[in-house]
Amino acid sequence: MKFYNIILFILIFSLTGCFFFNSNNSQESREIEKGDDFFTSGDVDKALQLWQQSLDKKKTVQVYEKIIMAYIIKNDLSAAEKWTQEGLSYFPSDVNLLFNHSLINYHKNEYLVALEGFDRVLSVDKHYPNAHFLKGMIYEKMGHKEEAKKEFVNEININPGSGKTWLKIREEAKNGK
Repeated sequence: MKFYNIILFILIFSLTGCFFFNSNNSQESREIEKGDDFFTSGDVDKALQLWQQSLDKKKTVQVYEKIIMAYIIKNDLSAAEKWTQEGLSYFPSDVNLLFNHSLINYHKNEYLVALEGFDRVLSVDKHYPNAHFLKGMIYEKMGHKEEAKKEFVNEININPGSGKTWLKIREEAKNGK
């Protein structure tokens, strides 16, 4: 009988624990999903509010990425930078946050900082899509045509379906004649 009580206690405890865990987890998930729905419908501010509230409960890199991209879309680069820094304080080696940080610097025309950032991204993941493309764009803006071309070719080797990179390569070939 004692063994039965122990088994029953473990079963009740595990079910109760799972119920509460799943309840909190599903509440957080619902909040994030609601934010996703608002974002999809064009209410970016409401989406940001819900995503930011979800971070009060649990910090996840995915939610930081959503917030950062939303601020980049809104062209609020200072807010995007703030959220990137906060995300990196919790997830310092996350390649997506590192990429977002470099992307923000690219949009702020801080090209040398962005180049360093993209190099760091590529040191973490040498096949990260769009890192070489954006490096190529930076080199092109700086007037370094050969370096730009090399980066565009590197991007195609990693991401052969990149239409924008193929356009750049064709443009470079056309202008090189």
